[in-house]
Amino acid sequence: MGMEQEEEKWSLKAWNASLPVFNRIVEHSFIQELAHGTLDRDKFLFFTHQDMHYLTEYGRVLGNIAVRLMQEDEIQSFMQFAREIVGVELKLHKKIVEEVYHDQKMPEPSPACIMYTSYLLAQLVKEPIEVALAAVLPCFWVYKEVGDHIVRIAETEDNPYRAWIDTYRDEEYTTAVQRAIEITDRYASATTESMRERMTQAFLYSTKMEWIFWDTAYRKESWPV
Repeated sequence: MGMEQEEEKWSLKAWNASLPVFNRIVEHSFIQELAHGTLDRDKFLFFTHQDMHYLTEYGRVLGNIAVRLMQEDEIQSFMQFAREIVGVELKLHKKIVEEVYHDQKMPEPSPACIMYTSYLLAQLVKEPIEVALAAVLPCFWVYKEVGDHIVRIAETEDNPYRAWIDTYRDEEYTTAVQRAIEITDRYASATTESMRERMTQAFLYSTKMEWIFWDTAYRKESWPV
């Protein structure tokens, strides 16, 4: 009975729908080379800086989702996500970037970064709260699962990215991911099948954009004009 209830959860169906994309992410050269310590430093720094741009907007989206939620505990959770989870990661990114760029002008957001953040903002503004929740969930969930994969395969001895890899072991972040899934499932269970399908589509689009984000970092994508 318990297993049947688990299989009925929207989150599990959404994850299974996005699994082929997730498998492409963990197979990507960026992830593999990061885990083995062979990733080009400039590619890692490019990713770090773009993620700073992304997280700044992502935190704003989470904060605005919070004010649209129904229950006080849900509101507090999303405010905490925006304030603490995103804030801690931004501080880590800022430290890495400042050590390299110092007082130099930071690179502008890449096309992929603007595409992803614009998509999330559009879901926030134009779509019901259920779809907005589904759209922001892959950043939590996919990132955690990618981190777990990196930890499993990482060669940490003499790996220049060891400190970064160790951040994936954070239990507080794991708890936050589980909480985000729980809240999204709560809204999914209270809505229609048609809305759940829209939620799954939003989840899948965001998962694809997670792959694009890693891929464009590996290629150090810039504006062609």
